Amino acid sequence: MKVLLTIFVSLWMINVHAQVPTTIEISGVPAVVKRIKLEISDPELKKSLVDVGGDFSYVISFGQLSLKQFSHLKTYFKKKEVLNYDSARSYELIDFLPAKMQALMHKRLISASRPAGQLDQIPLFYKNSGEIFGMINCWGTAWEMTRDASAGSPFNIFMSSRRVAQEALQTRGRTVDPQDTQFGDVLMLHTSWYGDVKIQHAAVAINKDFYFEKTDSDSAMFFRLVHLSDMQKRMNQAFEGQVEENDKPVRVSIELRRYDIPLPNPVKIFSVAYTKSPGSKEYIDVLPQTEKKDQVALFSDDRLGGGEEVVLTDMLTLDIQVNAKTGRGEVVPNSKNSNLIRKSEFKISDCRDI
Repeated sequence: MKVLLTIFVSLWMINVHAQVPTTIEISGVPAVVKRIKLEISDPELKKSLVDVGGDFSYVISFGQLSLKQFSHLKTYFKKKEVLNYDSARSYELIDFLPAKMQALMHKRLISASRPAGQLDQIPLFYKNSGEIFGMINCWGTAWEMTRDASAGSPFNIFMSSRRVAQEALQTRGRTVDPQDTQFGDVLMLHTSWYGDVKIQHAAVAINKDFYFEKTDSDSAMFFRLVHLSDMQKRMNQAFEGQVEENDKPVRVSIELRRYDIPLPNPVKIFSVAYTKSPGSKEYIDVLPQTEKKDQVALFSDDRLGGGEEVVLTDMLTLDIQVNAKTGRGEVVPNSKNSNLIRKSEFKISDCRDI
């Protein structure tokens, strides 16, 4: 895959020891930042969460706003849902975010699973404990929030292979200077290993400092807000001690892309029915007829045919609506797959100054 290295900015240029600010401005409007704990009572899941630094998030509060400030924020966040002005109201960042972000913020998505059935008898596929899973990771989350973050369509749950997702993201939109970051831009973190550039993480910009992400596909991971330095620290830990030729450390870089045209429905790009990924044909040809090709996708950690284990994953949907009383997005109660959503067990009193 052809990659223009000139579009990358070294992540190491970002100060890993930088303090997360307690006050910021978004579109010229001052706000207070507080850190919160994201809790899970299950010890095993909690360990997974803590091990990758996923056990916290941030709450950003604007307080009372003037009408001018309110209008600036609605414009900056391209707010489609109804949000009325009240001079006495204390506003938070989440009030201005689109419905899907509101609905999923500080929630976990439990992996769906079903028996593999006939697929378990096909040697070509990795057996995955005899189950087919439905889940979403960081770049799937970034794709969906860029495609349509409103309540106008369901949230698609899907997994795409690293190389396939990277190519799909990089061949659309345009690169942007990180200093010109706007809400909705997609930040991609890449590693360069012997000249081979691979996407490692993706998140959606709130501004140049804070991002909406899902840490990875694990059921323990939350949709949350993180600071840019938080992501860098995680990359440092993941690749600590890894070197390439001449004992040079693995390089980590960032790429920022803006999608002026919404991304297509992932079914049209990543499902078995539409995928054009090299090496996928041999897997598609042996799929049991019981598998609906527009509802499943192939997943591997690298390009298909590259020797990695290939699994079949389900593509699911989650219905989102705007609550008439709160005006915020929420998962439609008792709807299909709504049972996969879990809330954090943190309390508002757990909010603290950074």
